Amino acid sequence: MALGNLAHPDVINPLQQALDDPDKEVSIQAQRAIQKIQRDRIVSREQYCCRCTT
Repeated sequence: MALGNLAHPDVINPLQQALDDPDKEVSIQAQRAIQKIQRDRIVSREQYCCRCTT
């Protein structure tokens, strides 16, 4: 899903709306994209914190 590839928090709302799409594949891809964005944000924060402590 293209919005998930943006990996930007601003796309969370449209992705959340897509969770209710009648097309099951759309809702599955929306969920995966949301999870990817959340994982990327966690990794990004961890990398930032690691740089601060060195």
